[in-house]
Amino acid sequence: NNIIYELFMKARIFISGLLVLLFFFISITKSFAWNATGHRLIAEIAFINLNDDAKYQALHLLRQFQIDNPKSYVRRWHDLAPWMDSLRYNGINLYDDWHYQQRAFYIDSIAKNNYQLINPNSLNFEGGRLIESLASQWSVLEEKSSSKSDKALSKAFYIHLYGDLYQPLHTTNLHYPNHPNGDIGGNRVQIIWQDKRQSLHLLWDSGLGLWPATNEFKSVKERRNWLNKTARLWLDNYQNDEIDYSVDCDIDAVLEVNDKIIFNSIYESDWLGLSEKKPIKKDSRTIFTPPRIITEQYVSYHQAWVRKRIVQAGICLAHGFNELWGKSYQ
Repeated sequence: NNIIYELFMKARIFISGLLVLLFFFISITKSFAWNATGHRLIAEIAFINLNDDAKYQALHLLRQFQIDNPKSYVRRWHDLAPWMDSLRYNGINLYDDWHYQQRAFYIDSIAKNNYQLINPNSLNFEGGRLIESLASQWSVLEEKSSSKSDKALSKAFYIHLYGDLYQPLHTTNLHYPNHPNGDIGGNRVQIIWQDKRQSLHLLWDSGLGLWPATNEFKSVKERRNWLNKTARLWLDNYQNDEIDYSVDCDIDAVLEVNDKIIFNSIYESDWLGLSEKKPIKKDSRTIFTPPRIITEQYVSYHQAWVRKRIVQAGICLAHGFNELWGKSYQ
């Protein structure tokens, strides 16, 4: 009996370890920029800011998308925003590298001014195709000879990818002397927040707790009401800030803002562990051990930043469609 009990306990420990590893692996490979609620919120803000001509075209292409995808859950404009992530949930991985642009930065010192942009082709990692994909989907929307079905699909892709662009950890990959392959946009940085262990990337995908997850709404109606109310509230709070479309909505400018917050505060200096004498194993998935504790001050500061960027993303998305979907657009 003792032998059987010992074997049972060893098996239990082994299985528990496998489950932990599986959970961690999934957190790396299935990380999405902003969760479904975050993407929907950007789309809701955009729709509020569309002019009449743009709204007509938006709803026209929404209907075409519904005809082409009758089994999808897309019912409203904002439902298009997280649809692209649902492809990965259903095992369609063709577009996985569209979601990120892991521009490589190398750190050789804790000092903030020692970040250096390097050529990603010289490193062993996939850089992603976010910028390229945004351009290709916009080209389909601009081309008047594109079919309605192609335009409807490209619109769904573009709405999602434009939201991805504003998630700073989807546009960088930090490389360290002890971990030359990088942290994959914070996916390999383990943190603890509210007694829960997760990756830094996953924390940011949730907007650091700014919005509920999809399964936290009691009904679709409750979610729709929350999205509309929150979008208008955030827009009202933002109305005193003027936005320069030629600057703030430019992709290079968005990347520059992302870089600034990454270098200044997303990674706190004592997280880097560059002064540690013990090298990290090359096959280690986690860069930092033990996990870093996220403070309330950290969350509060970055929530304010995320709120502003979500509003800017929605306004800039609407501006692009307003420019595109004028009266001459067919």
